[in-house]
Amino acid sequence: MAAQLHLSAALDDATADHLPAGAGGAGPPPYARWTRLVRLAEQGGLDFVTLDGPAGGPGRLDVLAVLARAAGTTSRIGLVPAVAALPAGRFAPLTSAAARMAVDGRAGWLVRTALPGDGPSGAQAHSRGASGAGAPGRHPGGRRPLSGARLRRPHRPPVAVVLDVHGPDRRWLQAARHADVVLLDAEHPAAAQVCRTALKQQAAQAGRDPHALRVLLRLGVDLGRGGGRGLRPRAETLHFAGPPAELAELLAEWHAEGVADGFHLLPAHAATDLLAVVYGLVPRLRERGVFRSGYRGRTLREHLAPTA
Repeated sequence: MAAQLHLSAALDDATADHLPAGAGGAGPPPYARWTRLVRLAEQGGLDFVTLDGPAGGPGRLDVLAVLARAAGTTSRIGLVPAVAALPAGRFAPLTSAAARMAVDGRAGWLVRTALPGDGPSGAQAHSRGASGAGAPGRHPGGRRPLSGARLRRPHRPPVAVVLDVHGPDRRWLQAARHADVVLLDAEHPAAAQVCRTALKQQAAQAGRDPHALRVLLRLGVDLGRGGGRGLRPRAETLHFAGPPAELAELLAEWHAEGVADGFHLLPAHAATDLLAVVYGLVPRLRERGVFRSGYRGRTLREHLAPTA
Protein backbone atom coordinates (compact mmCIF):
# COMPACT_ATOMS: atom_id res chain seq x y z
CA MET A 1 0.00 0.00 0.00
CA ALA A 2 1.32 3.45 -0.89
CA ALA A 3 2.13 5.82 1.95
CA GLN A 4 -0.79 8.01 2.97
CA LEU A 5 -0.45 11.67 3.79
CA HIS A 6 -0.79 13.27 7.21
CA LEU A 7 -3.22 16.12 7.77
CA SER A 8 -3.49 18.66 10.58
CA ALA A 9 -4.87 22.15 11.09
CA ALA A 10 -4.22 25.35 13.01
CA LEU A 11 -7.17 26.90 14.84
CA ASP A 12 -5.42 30.23 15.38
CA ASP A 13 -7.95 32.21 13.32
CA ALA A 14 -10.56 31.47 15.96
CA THR A 15 -8.53 33.42 18.56
CA ALA A 16 -9.11 36.73 16.78
CA ASP A 17 -12.58 37.20 18.22
CA HIS A 18 -12.39 35.28 21.49
CA LEU A 19 -13.17 38.43 23.51
CA PRO A 20 -16.59 40.08 23.58
CA ALA A 21 -16.66 43.49 21.91
CA GLY A 22 -15.45 46.15 24.32
CA ALA A 23 -14.79 43.58 27.03
CA GLY A 24 -11.12 44.50 27.32
CA GLY A 25 -10.33 41.00 28.58
CA ALA A 26 -13.11 41.04 31.20
CA GLY A 27 -15.18 37.89 30.47
CA PRO A 28 -14.21 34.30 29.95
CA PRO A 29 -13.36 33.12 26.45
CA PRO A 30 -16.10 31.10 24.71
CA TYR A 31 -14.61 27.63 25.20
CA ALA A 32 -17.52 26.08 23.33
CA ARG A 33 -16.28 27.66 20.08
CA TRP A 34 -12.96 25.80 20.12
CA THR A 35 -14.51 22.63 21.51
CA ARG A 36 -16.81 22.51 18.49
CA LEU A 37 -13.89 23.07 16.12
CA VAL A 38 -11.77 20.34 17.74
CA ARG A 39 -14.67 17.89 17.62
CA LEU A 40 -15.18 18.76 13.97
CA ALA A 41 -11.50 18.16 13.20
CA GLU A 42 -11.73 14.78 14.93
CA GLN A 43 -14.74 13.87 12.80
CA GLY A 44 -12.51 14.42 9.79
CA GLY A 45 -9.77 12.19 11.23
CA LEU A 46 -7.11 14.91 11.33
CA ASP A 47 -3.88 13.91 13.06
CA PHE A 48 -3.80 16.95 15.34
CA VAL A 49 -4.80 20.57 15.77
CA THR A 50 -2.62 23.42 17.00
CA LEU A 51 -3.82 26.47 18.89
CA ASP A 52 -1.89 29.66 19.57
CA GLY A 53 -3.21 32.88 21.08
CA PRO A 54 -2.30 36.56 20.75
CA ALA A 55 1.28 37.34 21.74
CA GLY A 56 0.25 39.15 24.90
CA GLY A 57 -1.79 41.92 26.44
CA PRO A 58 -5.10 41.85 28.31
CA GLY A 59 -7.36 38.92 27.62
CA ARG A 60 -4.60 36.65 26.38
CA LEU A 61 -6.10 33.32 25.41
CA ASP A 62 -5.36 30.45 27.79
CA VAL A 63 -4.77 27.81 25.14
CA LEU A 64 -4.04 25.12 27.74
CA ALA A 65 -7.45 25.67 29.28
CA VAL A 66 -9.15 25.71 25.88
CA LEU A 67 -7.66 22.40 24.74
CA ALA A 68 -8.09 20.86 28.18
CA ARG A 69 -11.81 21.47 27.76
CA ALA A 70 -11.69 20.00 24.27
CA ALA A 71 -9.85 16.93 25.58
CA GLY A 72 -12.88 16.02 27.65
CA THR A 73 -15.16 15.86 24.60
CA THR A 74 -12.81 14.08 22.17
CA SER A 75 -10.90 10.81 22.28
CA ARG A 76 -8.50 10.48 19.34
CA ILE A 77 -7.29 13.75 17.83
CA GLY A 78 -3.91 15.15 18.91
CA LEU A 79 -4.05 18.44 20.83
CA VAL A 80 -1.07 20.80 20.56
CA PRO A 81 -1.35 24.07 22.55
CA ALA A 82 1.20 26.87 22.44
CA VAL A 83 3.28 27.60 25.53
CA ALA A 84 6.10 30.05 26.16
CA ALA A 85 8.53 27.29 27.14
CA LEU A 86 8.58 23.63 28.04
CA PRO A 87 7.23 23.12 31.57
CA ALA A 88 9.72 22.24 34.29
CA GLY A 89 7.66 19.30 35.55
CA ARG A 90 6.29 16.38 33.63
CA PHE A 91 2.77 17.82 33.45
CA ALA A 92 3.18 21.20 35.16
CA PRO A 93 1.57 23.65 34.82
CA LEU A 94 -1.23 21.58 33.29
CA THR A 95 -4.72 21.45 34.70
CA SER A 96 -5.96 17.99 35.66
CA ALA A 97 -7.87 17.78 32.36
CA ALA A 98 -4.76 18.65 30.35
CA ALA A 99 -2.77 16.13 32.37
CA ARG A 100 -5.25 13.45 31.35
CA MET A 101 -4.78 14.60 27.75
CA ALA A 102 -1.03 14.03 28.13
CA VAL A 103 -1.45 10.70 29.89
CA ASP A 104 -3.66 9.31 27.13
CA GLY A 105 -0.99 10.15 24.55
CA ARG A 106 -2.75 12.92 22.63
CA ALA A 107 -0.76 15.91 23.91
CA GLY A 108 2.02 17.96 22.38
CA TRP A 109 3.47 21.44 22.92
CA LEU A 110 3.79 24.35 20.52
CA VAL A 111 6.84 25.96 22.12
CA ARG A 112 8.04 29.40 20.99
CA THR A 113 11.62 28.91 22.16
CA ALA A 114 14.07 26.16 21.25
CA LEU A 115 14.96 22.53 21.09
CA PRO A 116 17.95 21.45 23.20
CA GLY A 117 21.40 22.49 22.06
CA ASP A 118 23.84 19.89 20.86
CA GLY A 119 26.95 21.97 20.33
CA PRO A 120 29.86 22.00 22.76
CA SER A 121 28.61 25.24 24.21
CA GLY A 122 25.09 23.91 24.72
CA ALA A 123 23.69 26.79 22.66
CA GLN A 124 19.98 26.74 21.96
CA ALA A 125 18.66 26.66 18.39
CA HIS A 126 15.64 28.91 18.32
CA SER A 127 12.75 27.81 16.14
CA ARG A 128 9.72 29.90 15.20
CA GLY A 129 7.63 27.37 17.09
CA ALA A 130 7.75 23.80 18.35
CA SER A 131 5.59 21.26 20.08
CA GLY A 132 7.22 18.87 22.49
CA ALA A 133 6.93 16.85 25.61
CA GLY A 134 6.39 18.35 29.03
CA ALA A 135 9.24 16.17 30.25
CA PRO A 136 11.52 17.20 33.11
CA GLY A 137 13.97 19.87 32.03
CA ARG A 138 14.64 23.55 31.99
CA HIS A 139 14.43 26.39 29.53
CA PRO A 140 17.23 28.93 28.96
CA GLY A 141 15.28 31.49 30.97
CA GLY A 142 16.35 29.92 34.25
CA ARG A 143 15.77 26.28 33.24
CA ARG A 144 18.35 23.81 31.97
CA PRO A 145 17.73 22.40 28.48
CA LEU A 146 16.08 19.06 27.92
CA SER A 147 18.40 16.29 26.85
CA GLY A 148 18.06 14.64 23.47
CA ALA A 149 17.65 11.29 25.21
CA ARG A 150 14.64 12.54 27.14
CA LEU A 151 13.12 14.04 24.01
CA ARG A 152 13.37 10.66 22.32
CA ARG A 153 11.72 8.74 25.17
CA PRO A 154 9.07 6.48 23.62
CA HIS A 155 6.22 7.66 25.84
CA ARG A 156 6.69 11.41 25.59
CA PRO A 157 4.53 13.49 23.24
CA PRO A 158 5.94 14.06 19.74
CA VAL A 159 8.14 17.10 19.15
CA ALA A 160 7.46 19.40 16.20
CA VAL A 161 9.36 22.43 14.91
CA VAL A 162 8.29 25.17 12.50
CA LEU A 163 11.04 25.91 9.96
CA ASP A 164 11.29 27.83 6.71
CA VAL A 165 13.26 26.91 3.59
CA HIS A 166 15.98 29.49 4.24
CA GLY A 167 18.44 27.02 5.68
CA PRO A 168 20.13 24.86 6.53
CA ASP A 169 21.05 26.41 9.83
CA ARG A 170 21.25 25.36 13.47
CA ARG A 171 17.48 25.05 13.71
CA TRP A 172 17.57 22.50 10.90
CA LEU A 173 20.19 20.45 12.70
CA GLN A 174 18.13 20.51 15.90
CA ALA A 175 15.00 19.45 14.02
CA ALA A 176 16.83 16.63 12.23
CA ARG A 177 18.21 15.31 15.52
CA HIS A 178 15.23 15.73 17.83
CA ALA A 179 11.95 16.53 16.08
CA ASP A 180 9.26 14.07 15.11
CA VAL A 181 7.44 16.61 12.92
CA VAL A 182 8.65 19.61 10.94
CA LEU A 183 5.99 22.14 9.96
CA LEU A 184 7.63 23.70 6.93
CA ASP A 185 7.07 27.13 5.41
CA ALA A 186 7.94 27.34 1.70
CA GLU A 187 7.02 29.68 -1.13
CA HIS A 188 7.05 26.90 -3.74
CA PRO A 189 6.44 23.12 -3.58
CA ALA A 190 9.79 22.43 -5.28
CA ALA A 191 11.60 24.26 -2.46
CA ALA A 192 9.67 22.21 0.10
CA GLN A 193 10.69 18.99 -1.65
CA VAL A 194 14.36 19.95 -1.54
CA CYS A 195 14.10 20.83 2.14
CA ARG A 196 12.29 17.59 3.00
CA THR A 197 15.05 15.58 1.35
CA ALA A 198 17.78 17.56 3.14
CA LEU A 199 16.14 17.22 6.55
CA LYS A 200 15.71 13.48 6.21
CA GLN A 201 19.34 13.14 5.10
CA GLN A 202 20.45 15.06 8.17
CA ALA A 203 18.25 12.84 10.36
CA ALA A 204 19.94 9.76 8.89
CA GLN A 205 23.39 11.28 9.49
CA ALA A 206 22.37 11.82 13.12
CA GLY A 207 21.66 8.09 13.45
CA ARG A 208 17.87 8.34 13.23
CA ASP A 209 15.40 6.58 10.98
CA PRO A 210 14.67 9.32 8.42
CA HIS A 211 11.16 7.94 7.89
CA ALA A 212 10.38 8.75 11.53
CA LEU A 213 10.73 12.47 10.74
CA ARG A 214 7.46 13.71 9.28
CA VAL A 215 7.69 16.89 7.16
CA LEU A 216 4.34 18.66 6.81
CA LEU A 217 4.03 21.65 4.48
CA ARG A 218 2.20 24.59 6.03
CA LEU A 219 -0.52 25.74 3.64
CA GLY A 220 -2.95 28.61 4.06
CA VAL A 221 -6.40 27.68 2.77
CA ASP A 222 -9.47 29.72 1.85
CA LEU A 223 -12.10 27.25 0.66
CA GLY A 224 -15.22 28.50 -1.04
CA ARG A 225 -15.66 32.04 0.29
CA GLY A 226 -15.34 33.65 -3.12
CA GLY A 227 -12.64 36.03 -4.28
CA GLY A 228 -9.53 35.07 -6.20
CA ARG A 229 -8.70 31.43 -6.81
CA GLY A 230 -5.35 29.76 -7.17
CA LEU A 231 -2.05 29.15 -5.42
CA ARG A 232 0.27 31.97 -4.40
CA PRO A 233 3.02 32.63 -1.84
CA ARG A 234 2.36 35.10 0.95
CA ALA A 235 4.91 35.94 3.64
CA GLU A 236 6.97 32.80 2.89
CA THR A 237 3.91 30.51 3.15
CA LEU A 238 1.93 29.04 0.28
CA HIS A 239 -1.78 29.92 0.19
CA PHE A 240 -4.54 28.18 -1.75
CA ALA A 241 -7.94 29.68 -2.57
CA GLY A 242 -10.57 27.55 -4.28
CA PRO A 243 -12.91 24.58 -3.82
CA PRO A 244 -11.96 21.47 -1.79
CA ALA A 245 -11.95 19.25 -4.90
CA GLU A 246 -9.13 21.27 -6.46
CA LEU A 247 -7.18 21.28 -3.23
CA ALA A 248 -7.51 17.49 -2.91
CA GLU A 249 -6.07 17.06 -6.40
CA LEU A 250 -3.19 19.39 -5.59
CA LEU A 251 -2.31 17.74 -2.26
CA ALA A 252 -2.46 14.24 -3.73
CA GLU A 253 -0.15 15.32 -6.56
CA TRP A 254 2.35 16.98 -4.20
CA HIS A 255 2.36 14.00 -1.90
CA ALA A 256 3.00 11.60 -4.78
CA GLU A 257 5.91 13.77 -5.93
CA GLY A 258 7.52 13.71 -2.47
CA VAL A 259 6.94 17.38 -1.70
CA ALA A 260 5.85 16.56 1.86
CA ASP A 261 4.69 13.75 4.13
CA GLY A 262 1.52 15.71 4.73
CA PHE A 263 0.05 19.16 5.19
CA HIS A 264 -0.62 21.49 8.10
CA LEU A 265 -3.57 23.63 7.02
CA LEU A 266 -3.90 27.26 8.10
CA PRO A 267 -7.58 28.15 7.57
CA ALA A 268 -8.33 31.75 6.65
CA HIS A 269 -11.65 31.41 8.48
CA ALA A 270 -11.51 28.58 11.01
CA ALA A 271 -15.21 27.82 11.32
CA THR A 272 -16.12 27.76 7.62
CA ASP A 273 -12.85 26.45 6.19
CA LEU A 274 -12.64 23.58 8.68
CA LEU A 275 -16.14 22.50 7.64
CA ALA A 276 -14.94 22.47 4.03
CA VAL A 277 -11.86 20.47 5.03
CA VAL A 278 -13.85 17.81 6.91
CA TYR A 279 -16.79 17.44 4.53
CA GLY A 280 -15.14 18.43 1.25
CA LEU A 281 -11.40 17.86 1.27
CA VAL A 282 -11.10 14.73 3.45
CA PRO A 283 -13.68 12.61 1.52
CA ARG A 284 -11.95 13.43 -1.76
CA LEU A 285 -8.54 12.52 -0.37
CA ARG A 286 -9.97 9.23 0.84
CA GLU A 287 -11.48 8.55 -2.57
CA ARG A 288 -7.97 8.90 -3.97
CA GLY A 289 -6.62 6.50 -1.38
CA VAL A 290 -4.15 9.03 0.06
CA PHE A 291 -5.76 9.63 3.47
CA ARG A 292 -6.73 6.96 5.97
CA SER A 293 -10.41 6.09 6.49
CA GLY A 294 -10.12 6.47 10.25
CA TYR A 295 -7.72 6.60 13.20
CA ARG A 296 -5.36 3.65 13.45
CA GLY A 297 -4.80 4.18 17.16
CA ARG A 298 -5.53 6.49 20.07
CA THR A 299 -2.28 8.43 20.50
CA LEU A 300 -0.74 11.24 18.51
CA ARG A 301 2.39 9.17 18.05
CA GLU A 302 0.32 6.41 16.44
CA HIS A 303 -1.31 8.94 14.11
CA LEU A 304 2.10 10.16 13.00
CA ALA A 305 3.60 6.71 12.41
CA PRO A 306 4.67 6.00 8.82
CA THR A 307 1.85 4.38 6.85
CA ALA A 308 3.98 2.25 4.53
